[in-house]
Amino acid sequence: MRSPLPAAAAVSALLATAALFPAPASAAKHAVLRTAAAACVRATASPRGVFAVGDSILAGGGRDLTARQASVGTPVCYDARVGRPIAEGIAVLRAQKRLPGTVVIALGTNDAFHVDAVPSEVADVMAIAGPARRVVWVDVYLQRPDRVEADAAATVQINSALVRAQARYHNLVVVDWASRVAQRPEWMQDDGMHPTALGSRVRNVTLGAALARGRATRR
Repeated sequence: MRSPLPAAAAVSALLATAALFPAPASAAKHAVLRTAAAACVRATASPRGVFAVGDSILAGGGRDLTARQASVGTPVCYDARVGRPIAEGIAVLRAQKRLPGTVVIALGTNDAFHVDAVPSEVADVMAIAGPARRVVWVDVYLQRPDRVEADAAATVQINSALVRAQARYHNLVVVDWASRVAQRPEWMQDDGMHPTALGSRVRNVTLGAALARGRATRR
């Protein structure tokens, strides 16, 4: 079972307080956006810390995610790049000298053309994380106007691979973003790949709910 969606009340509260957090900024093409070095050291050294690796969606929403998690005492270090596939994210994880107890993966949107590699790439991520570290993976929603059928098939394949992996790995949590956003198309930009500013915030709330459940079980 994938991580359940946050309560409707949480999203309602988000809509009422959206102005508290800045809208995601557009990331420069190919630029790597990363939390400042000192903040990353604190996050990766903290028992409650999170290391997040992602693509342009995290690049746009990373500051909001960091602020939201800081408000509940969870420091976040994120590393994101526009166009990043899972394979590159694996290289980032391998290069990271220290990982905290929770790793967030926000990747898969750029893997529609090589979905067959996803199961082995998920296995690589889990091997790097190890059995004692929690991995929280946000699933994929992709529906570009010029590739609707192909993207729908790729989305199913990628997300199915994540669900199968979750059944195999006790420490993998799959966040079901796809089901939520499919019901609210206004949370997506016209390109069918990136969430709107509000959609990005809702995505971060959905992810935050999964992170909070993990904190509760570890007390």
